[in-house]
Amino acid sequence: MELDEYLFRNKKSQRQFAEDTGIGQVTICKLKNYKIEPTLVTAMRLYKHTGGQISFHEMLSPDERKKYEV
Repeated sequence: MELDEYLFRNKKSQRQFAEDTGIGQVTICKLKNYKIEPTLVTAMRLYKHTGGQISFHEMLSPDERKKYEV
C-alpha cells in the first residue's frame, strides 16, 4: 500500500503520522508526493511503524518501481 492510501485508510494526518514515526512532516509530504526517495533508515521506520503495510517497493516512485519489477 502506498503512503497516501495508508494515511487515508487509517484516518491519519501527515502531521500525526510524522509525530508517530519521528519523521518530519515536510519529509512525509515529500515522500507521499514522490518528490524524494526515502533513506534506508526512513524506509525502515515506515515499514516497521506500519507493520509492513507499506513495503520498500511501494515507497519508490512509480518510475523507480518499474526498474525493479521482476
